[in-house]
Amino acid sequence: MHARGRARRWRGVPELVIPDQVWRALPVPLVHVTADGELLAATPAYLAWASAHPDEAARALALGSRSACEHTRCTDERRTATGGRTAVWSLEAWPDPSGCGAVVELHDVTDLALREERLESWARAERHALRDAEEAGRVRRLEVEALAESRAALRASQRRYQRLVEHLPAVVYLTVGTSGGLGGLVEYASPQIEELTGFPDWRWLGASDLWRSRLHPEDRDRVVAHADRPLEPGDHRAIEYRLVHADGHDVWVREELAAVEDGSGATVVSQGVLLDVTERVLAQQQHARAEGELQLARKLEAVGQLAAGIAHEINTPIQFIGDTAAFLQDAHEDLVGVLDHHRALACTVDEAAVRAAEERVDLDDLRTRLPRAHERIADGVGRVATIVRAMKRFSPGGPSGELAPADLDRMLADTLVVARSEYRHVAEVVTDLALDREVRCSPGDLGQVFLNLVVNAAQAIAATGRAGDGTLTVRTRREGETAVVQVVDDGVGVDAATLPRVFDPFFTTKEVGVGTGQGLAIAHRIVTEMHGGTITMSSRPGEGTCVEVRLPVGGPR
Repeated sequence: MHARGRARRWRGVPELVIPDQVWRALPVPLVHVTADGELLAATPAYLAWASAHPDEAARALALGSRSACEHTRCTDERRTATGGRTAVWSLEAWPDPSGCGAVVELHDVTDLALREERLESWARAERHALRDAEEAGRVRRLEVEALAESRAALRASQRRYQRLVEHLPAVVYLTVGTSGGLGGLVEYASPQIEELTGFPDWRWLGASDLWRSRLHPEDRDRVVAHADRPLEPGDHRAIEYRLVHADGHDVWVREELAAVEDGSGATVVSQGVLLDVTERVLAQQQHARAEGELQLARKLEAVGQLAAGIAHEINTPIQFIGDTAAFLQDAHEDLVGVLDHHRALACTVDEAAVRAAEERVDLDDLRTRLPRAHERIADGVGRVATIVRAMKRFSPGGPSGELAPADLDRMLADTLVVARSEYRHVAEVVTDLALDREVRCSPGDLGQVFLNLVVNAAQAIAATGRAGDGTLTVRTRREGETAVVQVVDDGVGVDAATLPRVFDPFFTTKEVGVGTGQGLAIAHRIVTEMHGGTITMSSRPGEGTCVEVRLPVGGPR
């Protein structure tokens, strides 16, 4: 390019004059422009670049023009794409000190830009990786915190349930094996087992012989047979027995267990509890003794109540037996006297004297009265024997609660004989005994029930004030496998408000000193609890009362 006869300065240094040949030899893209954007000089490298990038060359001239006008250093960066290749150019302009323009230099910074881009990309990747790592770390910290919280909650739950199990008023255990309860292999037993048995919990682990050795001798066979029954998942069992404490005293326990499968389904696990029921069992035994004593007292009360009547019943035949015996003694003396007189007169045969002797003893009257005397003795003895037999059957002597086949019709007939003194002056007895089958029951206890019902009926009739005008009806029948006994009276009756309470203990409608309120309560317990039956009362005031007892013929189920 022509320099128009002027020397050129390099980079604004006035003292340095660049000849035209030097411009042509410079390998870098340089261009000298005026403030109006006119090109004064250019190196071949710039001309080659400008021809390839005319738009970018125009921007370079504009940059030089701006630098010349503003007398400042200006920079710019251009990015071009040629043949699929991206190039990055840096443009830098300096004002010419001569004031005629500016010099613009181009630098190919593609590699640098690419390196910067790669560095930026790497930096971004690093920043992303860092952010990912930070996020992962945060997530990990959250997971660790959540895991720590979960473990803390689990430990708290374990401690809570451990405290719960170890403070229960019972022993909790876990055993493995087909034998039920502590008869299996013990894997866990709560610490309370030491207080219950006197042996610490570690003594029970992995052992079953210790449990068997502490069973009470009287319970061992029953409990071992219960434990050795094959255990299946879903089984629930309960049993009460005695263990011998380490110090030798007996402990009553109630064992309840549930059988489940372990996680693999191959092993049966027993989860159970042992409850100390010693106080309850002893209280039940004491209650049973008290109940027995109360029943005995009630029986003695009933016997005492009937004693006067029975004594009167026996005394009447005994009295005429005694009178008849005195008559027989006198008649015997008279007959002996007549016989002696006959012997004395046998040799003289004085008929007049014989007749006179016979008339003195009224021999014809003796012939009439002596057979009657014998009949009265036999009748009196029979009545006494009947009363005695009824009393013996009424009090069979067996232990309370012992079941045996019994004829209820005969039992009721005997009850009426024993209680005759209670009703003979107030009511007529009507019987309709049609059960005709033995019932498995406790005869002594049921006899007490029937006696109580008959006495109550007689007292209810007596309370009406009618003298011998009442009716006491006793009926029996069978309905399938149920024996039905009814005791009906036409006494004063019971009102509707009182009726629901008649079987309550210590409740009575009788005057003080007449009733204790225990008769019907005991009868209710004997019928319902001991025999599995029912006892009900229906009544209307002024019309009478019907008490019905229903018993299973085969005994309690």
